[in-house]
Amino acid sequence: MVFLHSLTSAMIVIDLPSIFGIFRFPAKFFTFMITLVIVSVDLYAANKPNMKYSNLIKQLNLLAGYGITAFNIKMLKSYFPAETDITLRKTLTRAIDNGLLRRVCRGIYIYPHEFARRPHKSEEIAVLLRPGQFSYISLETALSEYSIISQVTLDYLTVMTTGRSQTYSTPYGVIEFTHTSRQEKEILANTVTPAERPLRLARPGLALADLRRVRRNLDLINMEVYEEIIHEQSLAV
Repeated sequence: MVFLHSLTSAMIVIDLPSIFGIFRFPAKFFTFMITLVIVSVDLYAANKPNMKYSNLIKQLNLLAGYGITAFNIKMLKSYFPAETDITLRKTLTRAIDNGLLRRVCRGIYIYPHEFARRPHKSEEIAVLLRPGQFSYISLETALSEYSIISQVTLDYLTVMTTGRSQTYSTPYGVIEFTHTSRQEKEILANTVTPAERPLRLARPGLALADLRRVRRNLDLINMEVYEEIIHEQSLAV
């Protein structure tokens, strides 16, 4: 029963925040779920009460092998189900003090040696900060990717979310969440899924509409480039 509870928790924790970008194809979803089962079985077999520090290192390396190098506290609890909240937090504190783990913002931890290899660090952190919500890259960050805005800070990520608005400072840049009341169907229809990225990306029309909707500065918008992109997209339909 403990294993089933742990496995279910792990599935929920990873599946929900990943709903936008990771599971683009049924085959990829199927492969991911098999991987998750293997990870859960391996972790459960290794996990024992009063976890030793060496076991934590072993389990972090195991997770890294499956591409899991960033965690929120709920994920960590599901990965180490035999640990009480007190013993888990003590182990996490020791791991942070020794540099094994790094706390990048409230409730979010990374395995720094392996996380350093990840190409989209801020996006991975953003996914963990809004689990279970629809979040997508928009506003200045999205418009910059389309070269519609040329002046934008590279270490500043602007994200629209069905969750609450909030700004987080991390070692990998600032992540700004802005709440949207758009429906899921509208979001899915007006965003794309760039290869191997954790978050969906707003199409130019949605990114500009979001910018206007939240009353941001429009002075840096290159409307000539925007209209050219929109025209090219209309021809491709």
